Amino acid sequence: VHLRLIMLDDSDCVGDDCADPPGQSLENYYTFHYVLDDDNDSGWKELRVELRGDDDSGSPFWRTGWTGQVGNNILDADHLRGWRIELSIDDQGEIGDTSEGMVLVDHLSCIGSGDLLGAAFRTGDTFDESVFKGIWHER
Repeated sequence: VHLRLIMLDDSDCVGDDCADPPGQSLENYYTFHYVLDDDNDSGWKELRVELRGDDDSGSPFWRTGWTGQVGNNILDADHLRGWRIELSIDDQGEIGDTSEGMVLVDHLSCIGSGDLLGAAFRTGDTFDESVFKGIWHER
């Protein structure tokens, strides 16, 4: 089982569908963390990821090409529209295989300078206006 952190970059999105979930009109950058694969360690794991990415699989955030747009092919911290967390079971198993464990996401934080405030934070609108315009979504 691995945890994927996905950053959504709107630097090259044009049109009314930029705010449409789940981010198909945005650049999607993935990380891969095998958080349940170590049988010898049942303790906490801290994940720290540099906020940098492109289409190189060795980048901290990798634009896999599975979903989203190519855009400028660079994760632009000043154009972050949103993020997602996914848990995925490795597809190398047999049909019917199971995996179990517990994942507790705790103390989730973004550490850095004001440059991390992406387009979603630079609207100048109130929260209600941003929801109406589709920049923010309430669920």
